[in-house]
Amino acid sequence: MTAFEGFWRPDGRVGTRNHVLVLPLSPAVSPTASLVCAAVPGSVGVELHQDVDPGVEGFLLAVRTLKGWIDHPNVYATVIMAFSADDPVVEAVTQNLPETVRYELITFDRAGGRKKAQSQAEVAAQRFVQDAQLVSRKPAGLEHLLLATECGGSDACSGLSANPSLGYASDLVIGYGGTSILAETTELIGAERLLAERAVTPSVGHAVWHTVSHAERAAMRMGVDFRGGQPAPGNIAGGITTIEEKSLGCVHKGGSSPVTDVIDYAERPRTHGLVIMDTPGHDVMQFVGMAAGGASDHRIHHGSGHSDWCVNCAGDKSFYPHCAEKIFARSDRL
Repeated sequence: MTAFEGFWRPDGRVGTRNHVLVLPLSPAVSPTASLVCAAVPGSVGVELHQDVDPGVEGFLLAVRTLKGWIDHPNVYATVIMAFSADDPVVEAVTQNLPETVRYELITFDRAGGRKKAQSQAEVAAQRFVQDAQLVSRKPAGLEHLLLATECGGSDACSGLSANPSLGYASDLVIGYGGTSILAETTELIGAERLLAERAVTPSVGHAVWHTVSHAERAAMRMGVDFRGGQPAPGNIAGGITTIEEKSLGCVHKGGSSPVTDVIDYAERPRTHGLVIMDTPGHDVMQFVGMAAGGASDHRIHHGSGHSDWCVNCAGDKSFYPHCAEKIFARSDRL
């Protein structure tokens, strides 16, 4: 397969979905945003559990993440909801968005209260949903596909069947001009040399070394010893004995393609090919960052874990019967 049916965007990117996103910018607004989603079939939403404050060190990173969701190829339009139009995060998130991005800002203060803001947001979301239904899928080459790769609940089969099969798919996408993201920085510890040797330039190779070593040093400053605390109990139960063993399986998701770039969390890839994104090891946080970076197709391979929010693939036949309704493919047969 060298093409897929997707939704072409005005900026030339192609989405695999055509969502209308309802995006709250604070925890205080999240419950109302959820009510809007429940009232408008065809809309999707996220919840914010922490305020995005300029005084917090991660403010710019949070803003980049939120903007990445708004300006995403899988999103037709966004209803942005905030408590006040004067909240600093409102200006930060909406500033310098491309003219092609469709969004409507609804704030409690300008609407005249929570209930009125909810009503206005429902009207806006319904209008966007109706407009989105007029957009149809059209053929697009794999050069327009941005793949996000992930492994969860790693066990002894992850590096033997699950991750190599995902790496094979990654190589196919890259071979046709597409892009694949390899994340989970903390699970590259011990395998960074293999990735650095595949870097297209010495500077990219240096970035691989720097990113992995920086993650380990940062963790140790907080009193966390990855090499002593990994693998996790579930990994050990599945047959993994060391963090290096876990990492050697993890990197197989990147196939055998050259590493073309190393990018920060939630940053959009600057090149095609295999790109490493600096993310934490937590599954949800990785997908949040890769989605904010524009990934339009998310794939996760499981050892003993499972999830409900992406395309799931099983690498161990003993795991499949327990979650058959959530599994899209089985790589243990390959």
